[in-house]
Amino acid sequence: MLVIVCAVASTVYGHVPDADRVQKAIAENNVSSGRQQAVRLEMNLQMGERMGVAHAELISHPTGLARLELRGAGHIVERHLLQGSELTVSRNGELLEKFRTFLLPFFILQSESALQLRAALETFSVQVDLVGLAECGEYDCLVLGDPQRVVPRPEVPPIAGLESFEPEAELDEASGDEADLADEPAMERGPAPPVDEAEREPVARLWVDAQSYDVRGIDFENGVSMRLGPVVVFDKLRVPAWILIEEPGKATARFDVLRASQVNAPASAFTREWLLAPIERPTSLGGAGGFALPPGE
Repeated sequence: MLVIVCAVASTVYGHVPDADRVQKAIAENNVSSGRQQAVRLEMNLQMGERMGVAHAELISHPTGLARLELRGAGHIVERHLLQGSELTVSRNGELLEKFRTFLLPFFILQSESALQLRAALETFSVQVDLVGLAECGEYDCLVLGDPQRVVPRPEVPPIAGLESFEPEAELDEASGDEADLADEPAMERGPAPPVDEAEREPVARLWVDAQSYDVRGIDFENGVSMRLGPVVVFDKLRVPAWILIEEPGKATARFDVLRASQVNAPASAFTREWLLAPIERPTSLGGAGGFALPPGE
């Protein structure tokens, strides 16, 4: 029997599954969380230290469509439409050239298969076959897509005497005795190399809780980072309690989730017609005094 011993000296050492297994586990967690159909989140927006900037409604479809409506003081309505990785924003029915990235691609949390998840991540240029391990707050996270966080496999020394070894019998491919690689345990790997975030270009990557496989964050190539809070439950629907968005040179934005539900939202609900539609007067989601959206940037 060959035994490989890996020294473990910190939390970034450890058990790192293969990329396919990670993607499958994330998709299974999405389904068990009740997010495999269209979802609606009602939220409040905080900008930096400014509380109550706007009421927000996010609607997301697992096919790669999401929209966000923000309602602030003065009947200001800002709409964000995400179709795959293409983001378009309007304010009071007029397109904005400069805007904040407020819309989480929530459909990543709705992918119900590894293939669907892989396609969604590749849309944002995540290198889905790269898996690393790192600390993320109170958790240990698997990190998909970051080449500098990939945990290298230990080199296995050659075994002497194999040249004289002859297997007793060849496996019969049709017999069903061949080992199922999907059930093989993942290898223990050494630590990821240190990463100096201040000296590197932004990288698209996904942060996933190494125990629960809940998505904890998404980073984009434009430097925007989104972090997701712990899971809360609304009538069996599990969603992040908050969404934190950091963008270089901008105030941190935080969306606190007030309510969440499954909804019927066809593809026709995610169009430029909605984005540019005339703005109605305040509804139950908007018009509260004191909410003031910042100007388009």
